[in-house]
Amino acid sequence: MDIHRKNRLENLKKENYRRIFLKKLPKNIGNDCNFLSIGATKIISKKVYKIIDDSSYKKRLSKDYNESLSVLIEMKKKHSYLSTKKGILFHYKLIDLGALIITCNNFLDNIDELLAYTKFKSEQSDFILIGVNLEYGICIERYEYYNEFVCWGL
Repeated sequence: MDIHRKNRLENLKKENYRRIFLKKLPKNIGNDCNFLSIGATKIISKKVYKIIDDSSYKKRLSKDYNESLSVLIEMKKKHSYLSTKKGILFHYKLIDLGALIITCNNFLDNIDELLAYTKFKSEQSDFILIGVNLEYGICIERYEYYNEFVCWGL
């Protein structure tokens, strides 16, 4: 098999996997999503974790899911203007598919469903929602014995 054909086959597999992934999103969210390229996702991911590491505002949370959920609901109440913005949502298949670009009101109206979908609820991934240009970020990073909440630009 020549290189072009092999690359085309890989791209078709990736696109099919992305379609399947989007179909599993809660119905009222999946219609308005796109994927960031894998290369761009890797670059943004490095920048985001650098911002998180350097952040002066960190709040330690317990491992309790409900505490994390209540912090996010409080963010929704305080920053309702975010509902008109696009955001980048990290998920458990980030490296394979790229990050999701979503409308924030889709996230804010369906927090619990998306936390389950991104595998944050089952403790398999961090929660990260950032502005398309990193102008804001809402993150809950998972550690072994606690979670850590970090936000910026809000």
